[in-house]
Amino acid sequence: MKRRKYVYLAVFCLLLGSYIHAQTDPWQPNIPVEALYPYWEGVRSANNGLTDEAIDMFKESLSIRYDFYSAQLGLATIKSYDYADGRATFDETLQEFQTAERIASEHQISDPKLYSNMAWLYFNKALNTNALFIKEREKAFWKAESLLDRSLDIDPKNAEALNTKGAIYELKGEWDQALYYYNQATNLGFEKAEFNSYRMLKKQF
Repeated sequence: MKRRKYVYLAVFCLLLGSYIHAQTDPWQPNIPVEALYPYWEGVRSANNGLTDEAIDMFKESLSIRYDFYSAQLGLATIKSYDYADGRATFDETLQEFQTAERIASEHQISDPKLYSNMAWLYFNKALNTNALFIKEREKAFWKAESLLDRSLDIDPKNAEALNTKGAIYELKGEWDQALYYYNQATNLGFEKAEFNSYRMLKKQF
């Protein structure tokens, strides 16, 4: 019985290894299994809204492979949502994105999500800036827009970037431009943008 138990365990380990290998990283195919496993656990935790667990998993992955781009971007992105909720500072979150950007540069990775996710951080900085500080608020919006443009230069069909661009124009009171970008994202199947387009049309009529 004990021998059979070990055989089952060995088969399970082989299957687990095959599963992880099947889900290799699209940017760095040479990432070791030991780093991939906590990364995918982090992705699952993030998808289930377990941000603290996701952060721990991404950090564990990076402790094994310090230049694992996807894990670093995952960490930065989760931190940006924590910043939006007031659970992280802007500076520490920006630092995580800058690390992801450095890794991307070193490995010649051109990822539109890096810039659209970083734009989300600046978008939230603008929202969190007191309306009395007009220049600082406008500067954050400008930085978000420039990052979104960079993202769209890489992938013009990045629906999330188009939707965020629409949100910026809406907050700036430029409704025609906002509706244009919301419609662009809607045509690409982005559900949030479809809701935003409908909301904008109700404002106009």
